[in-house]
This record gives sequence, C-alpha cells and structure tokens, in this order.
Amino acid sequence: MSAAGSTVAGRQVSVFKYITWRFLVWPSRQWAVLVFIITVAAVGGIVAWTLQRDTGAEEIEIIDDPPVGSIAGEVYIGGAVGCPGYYQVQANDDIFSLIQAAGGLSATDSSAIELRVVCGTDDEGSQRVNINRAAAWLLQALPGICEERAQAIVTYRETVGRFNNVYDLLEVDDIGPATLEEIIPLITVAD
Repeated sequence: MSAAGSTVAGRQVSVFKYITWRFLVWPSRQWAVLVFIITVAAVGGIVAWTLQRDTGAEEIEIIDDPPVGSIAGEVYIGGAVGCPGYYQVQANDDIFSLIQAAGGLSATDSSAIELRVVCGTDDEGSQRVNINRAAAWLLQALPGICEERAQAIVTYRETVGRFNNVYDLLEVDDIGPATLEEIIPLITVAD
C-alpha cells in the first residue's frame, strides 16, 4: 500500500476509502463485541468511582452509659437547624434533644448538621469566632449577642475598620464589660 493509495481487487483505492471500506464491511459480530467491551468498561468505571468516592460522613459512636464527669460544657450546633448557636450539654442530653433545642431540622438532609464540642477555654482545642470576619448570623451564636448587637458589630467594623483586639468591642453600642467578659473565651481578632 503506497501513500497515494492501494490496490483492492485489482483497483487503485485511496487510503481513506480503503479504511472506510474496511470498517463498513466489518462483520456485525465484531461490532457487537466492540460495543459490549465499551459498555463493560463504562459500567466498571462508574462502579469503581462510586465505591472510591469519599462522602465525608463520619461515624459517631453513641455510648449508652457515658463515664461520670465526661458530660459538661457546650456544643455548637449549626447547619440545617432552625437556630444555630451554642447550647449547654446536660447529663441526660442526647443528640436528638440537642437538635430539638436548636430549633429542629430545617432541611430533610440530616448530614448538613454541624456539631462542634467546645472543650473549655483551651486555646489549642477550641475554635473561636473571628469578630473581624464573622457574619451577623455567626455572631448571634455567641452568648449575649442578639440580632441587634450582632448587626451593631458588623456596622462598626464596616464604618470604623478592623478590631485590633477583643476589648475594642467595648466601643460598639450596647456591648458592655459583662457581655464582653462572657464572650472573650469564644472570640478572636486573629486571622
């Protein structure tokens, strides 16, 4: 077969026509085998992808009789609940009662619930709200910060600028020393 063409049944045929003719006269059984192989590869790839996919869900072990003294403190409940915020954990509380205290589910997808346990005031273990970046709804999760106070913090930040330290909150209307002392372990100005 030359670059210009080839001889098929004694006739000169171009390479393109030869390839086209060759595939058009493939027996239908070979086409069926090719389609079957492609289908098996596609289904196998989809199954493998589904099995390897990380859903991000983590298993929670519920202990019927927790050790004495292990239940104390607060938990942050956010995501798909009616009233996200910090809630005190009592000895007889379970996940269901905590979600109900947070206003119940606001969506049918229970995987959209966010739970964070606040472990004392340890700087390395607890997560703090950055008052220089937090939205009003997140500031409302802090104890003693209602919708009006949260909006006042955001407005102050937008008009005056960043808070240099947590004590700058005393400059915001309606935030006094008692409120500040209550939220100091839960807030930060650091990025």
